[in-house]
This record gives sequence, C-alpha cells and structure tokens, in this order.
Amino acid sequence: MAELPTVYTEPGSKPIPRVRLDDAPYGLALQRFIGLCTDAMIVGFDFSLDKLVAFLAKRKAKPMSSWWMIGGGRMPGETPSQSIVRCFKSETGLTVDEERFGYLCRNSYIWKDRQQQPQDVGCHMEADTFVVVLTHDEMAAIRLDKNEYVDGGLKAFTLSDVNKLVCEGANGVAGQTHQPLLDVFLRCRKQFIDKDSNPLLPHCVECGQLFESNRPYAYSCDSCTDRILDEQRDHGIPG
Repeated sequence: MAELPTVYTEPGSKPIPRVRLDDAPYGLALQRFIGLCTDAMIVGFDFSLDKLVAFLAKRKAKPMSSWWMIGGGRMPGETPSQSIVRCFKSETGLTVDEERFGYLCRNSYIWKDRQQQPQDVGCHMEADTFVVVLTHDEMAAIRLDKNEYVDGGLKAFTLSDVNKLVCEGANGVAGQTHQPLLDVFLRCRKQFIDKDSNPLLPHCVECGQLFESNRPYAYSCDSCTDRILDEQRDHGIPG
C-alpha cells in the first residue's frame, strides 16, 4: 500500500471545535480554500463473472452527481484514516476498522459545479483515497444515505464497465469526469492482485482466462488490454 501522509500534532494543541456552515458561507469558503475529503473504493471478486469488480454508488449532490466512490469531507483534527472511518459509517451505516482501509493515493479534483449557489462556479477538492474489501454480510447490511445517493444501492462495475463510464462521460459527454474511477480501480488491482501470492492469477481479471504477458502490472490478457485501450482512443481519451 501507499504510505499515508504524516500528521504532525504540536504539543499543547487542543481539539478544534467543529462547526457546520450554511450554504452561503460554505460557498464562499470553497472559493477561497481547497476542500479536503476522503473516499473509499469498495472492491471484490465476482465469482459469477470471474472478474474483479468495484462497487460504486450514484450520487445525488453536486459535484459529481453520478457514479462515484463512498466518502465525504475531512474534519479538522482528523487523520485521513479517522476521516474515512467516520465518513464510511455516515454514508453506509457500517463501522469498519481503519486497519481494513488500504491507502492508495491523494487525488486533486477541479469540478465544474457544486451544490452551493452559484452552482456553476465549481470547486477544487483533494481526496485521500482508500480501498476496502467487505464481507458478504457487510455488503448486505449497507444502507446508503438517501440524502447523498439515489435509490438502488451499490452497483458492481468491472474494468470494462468503468472504462465505458470514462468513454461516455457524464451526461453523455466523453472526457475526464470518470477518469479518476478508472485510475483508482487500476491502483486497486495493483495492490490486491499479487502474482506471487494471489491464487486468482495469472487469470485475466476481464475474461477470466489464463494468460501470460510481458507487460508490467498486467492484470488482463493482451487481447482485453488492447480492446480497452482501443475503446479509449476511439473516444479521444489517451491510453
């Protein structure tokens, strides 16, 4: 796993009181400061498909009112790990120990819109991004926050499904909107599919067939990899 950012706490510091801002002052704050969030991608292996899948939820609120990971804003005084535990519980109802969240990276997002007026001003967010694997019982117990997500719960996405989101984009417009999901999914595969220890390999995570490849970090066969790259090029997205 990637190394978590170090949090330095000055001796004598006290807990910072937390406040909830109304939309107007929060909107102004977004025009002055970069928002800090924590997200987690839920991954698992779908044996009916014989593929690695990511479980995504469809957001209601802006920004990114589409398929996305589970997460929320980080509060003052929290470490990234503490934040994702709190946000994950708030969004799904599940309490998951912080040791089960694997740290992947910090992503920076410049969104075209936001929930606060004026919505077309947009916002700049950074998110410490994690990966987590849940048990069958935990998956069944998830209850998504109805204020944040559309009804229907989590949906399983294969690599090809996520790539299709990238190619189609949000509202039918191809572009960078879902590219972070693909990048994070690829990081998840690199973390969790270890050719030296994982018995699922050397199976292609796309078609399930045994394969050999000279490509570094190859977790799909050459045929599936070429097809995915061709789809991206056809939609003007660099591979």
